[in-house]
Amino acid sequence: MRPLVSVLMSCYNGEKFINSSVNSLLRQTYKNWELIFWDNCSTDNSSEIIRSFKDKRIKYFKSKSHTEIGIAKSNALKQAQGTYFAFLDVDDLWLKKKIEKQLNVFVKNGDDYSAVYTKYFLLDDKSKTKRNLSKINHKDYPSGYIFDSVLKSYSIGKPIVNNLTTLFKKSDILNLNLNIDENLHILADFDFIERLSEKKKILYLDYFSSIYRVHNKSETFNSKQKQIQEMEIWINKNSIRLKNNKYYKKFEDNNQYERLKLYSYEKKNIFKVLKSLKLIKTFNRKLKLLIILFSPKLLLKIFKIL
Repeated sequence: MRPLVSVLMSCYNGEKFINSSVNSLLRQTYKNWELIFWDNCSTDNSSEIIRSFKDKRIKYFKSKSHTEIGIAKSNALKQAQGTYFAFLDVDDLWLKKKIEKQLNVFVKNGDDYSAVYTKYFLLDDKSKTKRNLSKINHKDYPSGYIFDSVLKSYSIGKPIVNNLTTLFKKSDILNLNLNIDENLHILADFDFIERLSEKKKILYLDYFSSIYRVHNKSETFNSKQKQIQEMEIWINKNSIRLKNNKYYKKFEDNNQYERLKLYSYEKKNIFKVLKSLKLIKTFNRKLKLLIILFSPKLLLKIFKIL
């Protein structure tokens, strides 16, 4: 019998996207899967919509209270019965041969790899246009022990591995006692991937398996600040493990810059920004901070300086 694949979908108020996401799973050419749908206390019609699918492979669970996404994904993973598992967020999509192609790769490569990842498309939720991310050179999608490549790609804002595209071997995850960090939200996926890539080999499959939906929501000061604070949590928790890694320092520098850029734009802690400029190593970044700090917000928006 072909192995069971557990598909993990955590949802909070996803009524707009559930149908398209679940239907992309139903269209898979590989049929031996289960969907672990984790309802993170949605207040919309998400539960009614998912329950309308009359398919025994779809299993519904509901959280007792609303939690960070890291906790929701961790709870969903605990329910997985499959030999392999994958994450499909409620607003994303899979192409129909995703599971089949990735499982075939696992079969051909035996026990050498703990995960298989692919390329993906970006879908602009506003314009409905689909963008190809394959401008990254093929050699920049490595296989094997890809830990440094994972850190490097995230540090420059061009991640090569996305949980959406990745199929994981559950036994390897359990043997490593590798858990999803429940204190993280935005960085939960990255943190999971980078810790796995440090210990196990990951294989790249040259195939577009998924569509990642980009939402055009305007970011507030508080939401940007939360992103920066979460990166600080990740930086601090890895200060010993990664202190000698050359890319770890880049995360520190980038987060310091993003914090000062945010404060400059919002005209907050101006004297602290000026005092902290000495911590910024590149002239271009220092100049940009000064421009942001002393220019009207409208002008910054017009010229898209941010």
